Amino acid sequence: MKIPLGKDRTAKTLWKELSEQGKKVLVMNVPLTYPPEEVNGVLVSGFLTPSINKCANPSSLVSYLKDKRYVIDVDPRLGHTDKRKFMRELHTTLDRRMEVFFDLLKKDSYDLAQCHIMETDRINHFFWEDFEKGG
Repeated sequence: MKIPLGKDRTAKTLWKELSEQGKKVLVMNVPLTYPPEEVNGVLVSGFLTPSINKCANPSSLVSYLKDKRYVIDVDPRLGHTDKRKFMRELHTTLDRRMEVFFDLLKKDSYDLAQCHIMETDRINHFFWEDFEKGG
């Protein structure tokens, strides 16, 4: 089994293309962006990023993310064992991500700003069966 990484992509990303054209980008939490590539702006990698210590480019952003208690992704194991705790963590993860995203938007001007919301995917993975059963 192979875990795909950003370096496995065969095409240039939109944010890399724009960066090379001198445009400033903010990209946050997009799956398969680890390791975070150098861009003209900010890239915070998402799903499958192994550690907050390695999630940002520029790397100087990591201490800010830690101060904000940023979470890359909710622990999916909770979706199998404790759905209430899973939902609490999911809301906390989303709240912190949006706080950081809007903070970064206020601090600078970007030609492209993209924030991937993973939580809708997580909810459907772990609650779809409950929804189908009417629960």
